[in-house]
Formats: sequence, C-alpha cells, structure tokens
Amino acid sequence: GYHQGEAASIMNVIQGDPELTIFRTCVEDVADRVEEYGDRACAALLVLEEDDDDDSFKGTVFAPTDRAMASDAFQEIARQLRKGDRECQDAWLSLILSHICADAYSPDDLAVAKEIPSMGGGTILIDRLRDSTPERHKGTGESRTKVCPWHHRKVKNGFVYKLDHILLPGKFTKTEEEMA
Repeated sequence: GYHQGEAASIMNVIQGDPELTIFRTCVEDVADRVEEYGDRACAALLVLEEDDDDDSFKGTVFAPTDRAMASDAFQEIARQLRKGDRECQDAWLSLILSHICADAYSPDDLAVAKEIPSMGGGTILIDRLRDSTPERHKGTGESRTKVCPWHHRKVKNGFVYKLDHILLPGKFTKTEEEMA
C-alpha cells in the first residue's frame, strides 16, 4: 500500500508516485537482482526500505521524473549498459545508486551544500544541480536566500527529491577517480 505522510518509507514514495515509474522500475530491478549486483545493491536497499525494528538506516533519494528518464539519450545509455557485460552492469548499478545517499539531507542542508557523497561511489554536485534548476528565492533584493528548489517529501527514513535531471557522470556527479 502507499502510505501518505511521514510514516511512509522512501520506497513507498517511489512506488506510489505516478511521475517516477521509470525510476521505480530501475530500483525494483536492483532489488530483484540484488544477489547478482552484490553488496552495493544490498546497502542501497537497506536505505530505501524502512525497517520498523531499526531506525539506523537513513537516506536521501534524488528521483528523476519519467520526463527526464524517457529521453532518447538516457534510454540509449540504459539499453547499452543493461544488456552489456559485467562491467556495463556495474556501471548501470553505479548510475542508479548515484541517485541515493546513505544519509538524510534536509532541504535546508541542500540549500547550502556544495556536494554530497552518493552510494554510487562518487559525489553529487549539488551546487551544479541547483544552478540548473529554476531558482525559487525567499525574500527580495540582496536579502534573498537560496532555498532548496526541488519538490520533496519527508518520510520516516529520510527524504525524496524529485528531479527533472538524471545525475549523469561528468554533468552532476563526480566519480572517485575524479575526486582523487
């Protein structure tokens, strides 16, 4: 069932949002093939699925809308990686996991953050993502403060932000190699 409000888990929100069906399919694919994908996939699912007995796993998901994921460019990447060899499958997993963070980042955090680590093994360039999103300012003139520009839901185990972008490497994320 789809729970409303803060009692929901991140996964409930992803599964219940009609604008996130493609991302949901990607996440469910990771869940279905978790043994194949290995430890990184396991860790991500712990963040997404809320466990009543254990509040220790908190997360943030930047969920691209269907509009973003339906682009021909992304569909081509998905086709290439999903039917490819082990290395391609790893790259696919990294791409999906780069939208998931193993920590709860509030809108206030994201209004000022420059970058945050993702479970894909790299860093999300929050400042670059903010700059490419139409700004919503509070106040006027010089006193304007940056606010978090994304539609979001606070849930029991973290936050879900809806993006009109996919966090593609080189554009909105940095890999560990580039960080070194």
